[in-house]
Amino acid sequence: MKEDTKSGKPGGRRLPGNIEPAIQHRIGVQLRDMYDHILHEPVPERFRDLLRQLENQEPAKTSEG
Repeated sequence: MKEDTKSGKPGGRRLPGNIEPAIQHRIGVQLRDMYDHILHEPVPERFRDLLRQLENQEPAKTSEG
């Protein structure tokens, strides 16, 4: 009888999408290495302008009926 790799119970099977913690960690390290430079890039001025416009808008009135 198979052993459930998630719960250790006999008869079960690993659910799709469940990855061993060591593999998850390695993927996380590689993703951080790949995208770390993006976190240090400046925000384009156009995005800052849009954010300022959104912050200055009055909240939309909602009708609760």
